[in-house]
Amino acid sequence: MKSKNYPPGFDVQAAWDRHSREWDQATISNDKLFGLVMGQDKYCHELLRRSLPEERIAKLRKVEAQHQVMTGVNQRTVRFDVYTEDQRGRAFDVEMQVANEGDLPHRMRYYQAMMEYDHLRPREGYRQLAAVPTYVIFYCDFDYYGRGAAMYRFENYERKLKLTMGDDRSLIVFNAKSREFGDRKQLKTFLDLMHGHVDTED
Repeated sequence: MKSKNYPPGFDVQAAWDRHSREWDQATISNDKLFGLVMGQDKYCHELLRRSLPEERIAKLRKVEAQHQVMTGVNQRTVRFDVYTEDQRGRAFDVEMQVANEGDLPHRMRYYQAMMEYDHLRPREGYRQLAAVPTYVIFYCDFDYYGRGAAMYRFENYERKLKLTMGDDRSLIVFNAKSREFGDRKQLKTFLDLMHGHVDTED
């Protein structure tokens, strides 16, 4: 297996074997595998249903892996792992994050902004956004906030009065290292799957 397109000494067969081994050993936390699986309606819906049972997500009307938000020339573009909308028009960005880069809150802030960017058209009023509640969801193989919780959910609120702002935005972080699942025990199977632990009964 030789080609003039490869540099001298490059072993194509060895590279192929290495790639095959890596793919065989990949878990759902692998970026490409996550996109392939969660880009399918039934799996994405089941994951969201288990993750956010309180939202009562009955049906997804759109599921797109590697959804790119087109921005201006001088702006950083964003490609969501999986973007979906449900039957009520709510928008969900679903992300897999294995490495802790130390910037998770600010990354989520930018992703949230890009979701808004993708939903408001010229001359539309800001009230249009009320019809599109947005959720940025990260499944992390680390506990960014160090409290041991399986789920951290953030919304804007007034600090003194604990008054919710009401801007219909949620930032949600799931921690695959947690063992405290509370009312989200159905989600444990997926978080375990991130570590390669398969529950054949589920």
